[in-house]
Amino acid sequence: MTLDMLRVVYGAVKEVPKRAKENDRKAANEAGTQLTYGEIDPRGVMMMAKNLSFNDADVLLDIGSGRGRVAVQAFDQYNFSRVIGVEVARERFELCENAVDCYVKYHKAHDHFSVERLRKMPHDYGIPEKDFVIVEASCPVTSKEGSKSSSKRQSTLEFYRADIGTLRDLIADAKPTVVLMDMAFPSMPVSLASVLNTLPFGTRMLTYENLDKKWPESLEFPFSFLDGDKFLTSWQPEVGHYFFKWVKKRTSNRKRALCDDDSKELADFGIAPHTEVPSPQQPRKKVATAVLQQEA
Repeated sequence: MTLDMLRVVYGAVKEVPKRAKENDRKAANEAGTQLTYGEIDPRGVMMMAKNLSFNDADVLLDIGSGRGRVAVQAFDQYNFSRVIGVEVARERFELCENAVDCYVKYHKAHDHFSVERLRKMPHDYGIPEKDFVIVEASCPVTSKEGSKSSSKRQSTLEFYRADIGTLRDLIADAKPTVVLMDMAFPSMPVSLASVLNTLPFGTRMLTYENLDKKWPESLEFPFSFLDGDKFLTSWQPEVGHYFFKWVKKRTSNRKRALCDDDSKELADFGIAPHTEVPSPQQPRKKVATAVLQQEA
């Protein structure tokens, strides 16, 4: 049912820009990031769900959420109580807003469950109305086998048009248990590192970049590399693209030299760390020089 919904919702969102607008490129540069093209394929999301144990997670944070397709799929298909997407580019955020409106209309038309878009934020974080989209729903609980039950769960789907560094308090209060970061940057901005440092211990994170090499030198590295895997994407639809998997193991409050893998700390999470981070495959192109892709 979720895949049918995605075809309807995102088939209606057709204005995928061939080139990022100048103001969006400027916003990304000011945030210390780069606009790339492409999305994780819906099949890749299902593979990722197993790898990151979505069934045991409560709050998902998608940094660089673009049109919102990954976040919408996760919200619809898994038992998250809260799914949060953050996107810096205005044009992509507007596409996401259109998709969310289509999502609400789709489920209302099919009477699958109660779903409403909110016009005011439940909590005051000083975010303008034009920069957020929030949906509340009473969704069927999904079993580990993937079937929908008659039981309901109260869930919230949220998207924000912002530099993630300005949402530190919101993210800290949300306490994400799983984080996706399908975005590129020459070096990680300190503001983003500060947000990631607020994540709870044991939070699992999947990233496009090798965080250990991009982390600010002025800060300790609070994550441990677990493993990596390939997930199907729009730019690698057959073989998949390699992503890095991490776990939050401590707060950045010690010297970087002391932040090597600590087996005892990780054992508390039932995790065996890997000590060698493999090199990723070839990077995808920046949106400034490439056409944004949209799947049929």
